[in-house]
Amino acid sequence: MKEKEIIEKEEEKFLELMGFPLHTTMPSHADARAVVYEIMNTTASSNLIPRRVNTTIAVYPFTTVFNADLLMQLQNNTTTNFQGIPNNTSNGGSNINNNAVAEVRAAIESQNQGVLRIILETQPDLIKATDEKGLTPLSYAASKGFEDIVVYFLDKYPETIYIRNKDKLQSYPIHMACLGGHVRVLEMFHSKFPSPLSSVVDNQGQTILHVAARERGNKLKHVVEYLLRLPEGIKLINKMDEMDCTPLDLARSSKNGEVEQLIMEKIMR
Repeated sequence: MKEKEIIEKEEEKFLELMGFPLHTTMPSHADARAVVYEIMNTTASSNLIPRRVNTTIAVYPFTTVFNADLLMQLQNNTTTNFQGIPNNTSNGGSNINNNAVAEVRAAIESQNQGVLRIILETQPDLIKATDEKGLTPLSYAASKGFEDIVVYFLDKYPETIYIRNKDKLQSYPIHMACLGGHVRVLEMFHSKFPSPLSSVVDNQGQTILHVAARERGNKLKHVVEYLLRLPEGIKLINKMDEMDCTPLDLARSSKNGEVEQLIMEKIMR
């Protein structure tokens, strides 16, 4: 079975499970109006009632726990160019809110590429939106080690590898893959990043070797081993952050003796 057919079947299975009649979820009328089924939460959690709403474009809701505010917005915007979420500027100045971001995160968490594709094709700006922790979709997938989703993002939205998170450190997705200890994801990023890893730093000037070296308890020793095997391993070792600290300095201050030994052995070769 081809990949496209597999994705389509996943989408149909998901929509059917959610109670969406498949033949009415896409626009088909001459005036570009679409019949969309929304889910209304009732007192009995298992009793989900389809609500029919006419809009000027297709809407794709995917949460099983329905948001009452979203229903009200849907009902109040039946004759406007409504995209299925309330308008606000809380996320990068675009018409994106936490409901929509949560949909993307849920699709990533379930590793459902079919649903993820529909959401992002409907609202492409969501690929740049950040969640409550300030992470972009790619960063979240990378932090969890969801390799198939990371591959999908890198193939479909390669520019997102350069988008900083809105976390305290303004990190890149590669930093999150490092913190998660996911070497295979790091390998994917390394193959896509044309820039040297020593130049990919957060707002503290720290590379992913800094991040791996400072994590207490030698937790990311395996990541350090991988990075030191790279041709630019020595450059990463010599890179100083904004506080003039090398990865070796951070390993020592964190009392990561095993990581310190790995770096020292690399220096002495």
